[in-house]
Formats: sequence, structure tokens, C-alpha cells
Amino acid sequence: MAVKLRKLAKKTFIILNIVPTVLMAIVCLVPWLHAGKFWWAALLGLGFPLLLALQVGFLIFWLLFRSRWAFMPLISLLLSFQQIGVLFAFGSESEFGVKKKKGTFRVVSWNVSLWDEYNRQKKGTSYRQNMLDLLAKSDADVFCFQEFFESKNQQKHKPTIVEFTQKMGYPYHYFAVEGERYKGSYRSGILIFSKHPIIDSMRIRFRNNSRAESLVACDIRVNGKVYRIATTHLQSVLFDSKDYEGISQFGKTEKATIETPKAIVPKLRRAYVYRSTQAEQVRAFLDSTDVPVILTGDFNDVPNSYTYFKIRKDMQDAFLEKGFGMGRTFRKISPTLRIDYIFADPRIAIEGFGLKKVPYSDHYPLMADFVLP
Repeated sequence: MAVKLRKLAKKTFIILNIVPTVLMAIVCLVPWLHAGKFWWAALLGLGFPLLLALQVGFLIFWLLFRSRWAFMPLISLLLSFQQIGVLFAFGSESEFGVKKKKGTFRVVSWNVSLWDEYNRQKKGTSYRQNMLDLLAKSDADVFCFQEFFESKNQQKHKPTIVEFTQKMGYPYHYFAVEGERYKGSYRSGILIFSKHPIIDSMRIRFRNNSRAESLVACDIRVNGKVYRIATTHLQSVLFDSKDYEGISQFGKTEKATIETPKAIVPKLRRAYVYRSTQAEQVRAFLDSTDVPVILTGDFNDVPNSYTYFKIRKDMQDAFLEKGFGMGRTFRKISPTLRIDYIFADPRIAIEGFGLKKVPYSDHYPLMADFVLP
């Protein structure tokens, strides 16, 4: 009887191990599977950290029992080297200092979430001044902001652009307005500030724009040479407060477990369809650029996605080069969500990377130092 139970247990564990092995094999193909067509595979990519943990657990389990079945999770892990390689960074982010090293060029990228405007409207309080104080101390050469908010109605909102141009010392900027209300009194969009002269600017609107902000680029002159700073905000999933609540309660209540997937899967699918073509437009822009480029932005997609690999291609990921850990940039839902990035042309040396975990926006600000060629 004991022998039969052991055999049954072994078969059960083998079957249980086959499932994450097959799923990981699919995830390994995600970078080459068009997310608009194979959205279900992209969904599996969101669960890659969990699949990775399961495979490591199965590998340890089989090795403890000295079973030949250890080859299954081992091969799966070896084949996932590319996905694992973009998930973890082994640099030394702790060495990133507030004070820049002499001769370096600092870029800060942040989805500022309308300067905490939603929180101000709901609760009457805002982190706006905290955000401005943090940025004033960053000593950046360039700021790239997504979901930037500017108001002409000074009775309700203090103007923001003047804080940078007149108080912080960033006389050059380009504001690509995505939305306006009340005849331009309230404007939001993508904005780039620079200490260095902007000699040219460009804007590329996405063809299938539902809730994405444009791809914006500025050519700036530094020490007599021209460099291109670009930033973008790709399609959002558009989760609302009910969706976030359902995700947090998933598995805890029967209602959330049944209803949450029905609510969020269609939104995820739509976002993958939009982002896949937006990523192709960004890649086409980068391929047509001759000058060295630094690209930042909120891609709304994880590192093992079609979006990430399509855009990055041969560019350097500042976090992977100089960061440490998993680099979470989105405060909600999961500790594994790195969806904001700073990429650099291979001709540009990356000196350091930092990520400030502050509760001011739903995204964390990213900072990177470069040595320009």
C-alpha cells in the first residue's frame, strides 16, 4: 500500500511540474509573439515571477529526492535565461548618490499622475509640493514627465511650468498637450524640461490612441554636440478602483474570485492590442534616428513582454546595467511590476541608476546618470 501511495504521489508531482513547464515555455516565446494577436500568451507573461518560483521549488524538491525528474525544471530554467535576465538586476543601486559626479548627465523620468490631482480632489490634500521639492534636489539635466498637469486657473491650481523654468533653472521645455478642459484652462500631456538648449522637437501621435500619450522627442545641445531625449506613455489598462479592489480580494472572497477575471481580462486584452502597435511605432522611430538617443517612459508593460523587447532591441536598460533587484516602479497590485524604463543608445555610457520609492504618485521616479560620448 505504501509503495502504491509513493507512486501515486510521484505521478501527481510530475503532472504538477509539467503544467508550469509548459507555461514557461510559452512565456519564453512572448518576445516574438505579437501581443495584439497572442494576448493570452502576454497574460501568462504577467505571471512569470510566480512560474519561476514554482520551477525553482520543483528543482529543489526533485534534487532532494535525487530524482531524474529534476531535469524538467532545470531545462525549463535554462531555456528561460532571457526572461530571467530582464527580471533581475545585480548592480549596485545603493551607490547612486543624490549629488551627480562631475561630467555626468542626469535624466529623471516620472509619471507624475497629474501631480496627485486625483488625491487632491478626493481628499483635499496633495503631495504636489513634496514632488516638486524632491525634483528640485535631484540636480537633473533633463526631466521627462508623463501625465503632466498644468492649469491657468491660479485660484484652484498653482501653475507648474513656472516652477521649473523660473525657480529650478530649466529654461527650455516642450509640452505635448494630450488633453484640455475648459478652453485650455486645464491641460495634460507629455513634457520635457532641459537645462540645455532644445534645438529641435518632434511629436508622434499613435495611430490607435485610446489612452496613450504621444511619443515626444527633443534634440538638445550639450557641450557642442546634439543628443535626442525621447519619452512616451503607452496604452494604459484603465483599471478603476473596483478593479484594484477586486484584485486585492482575489482568492479571499468567492465574489472577487469569480467576478474579477471577467472585469479585468477584457481590459488587459484591449491594452495589449493597442500597445503592440504603439511599440512598433516607437521602434520605427528609434530605427530612423541617427543621433544618440535616451528613451524614457511609462510603457505599461513588464520586462518579459513583446512591448519591452520590441522597443529595447539593442538599447541598454539603465536598471539592468546599474540597478539592483526587481526594480518595481508601480506601487499598486504587485511587487513585481516594473513598467517604467530608461533606455540608452549603446554609444552612451551608463554611470548609475536610482529609483525613489516615494508615495507621491502611483509610479516611482527613475533617475539615471550618463557619460555622453
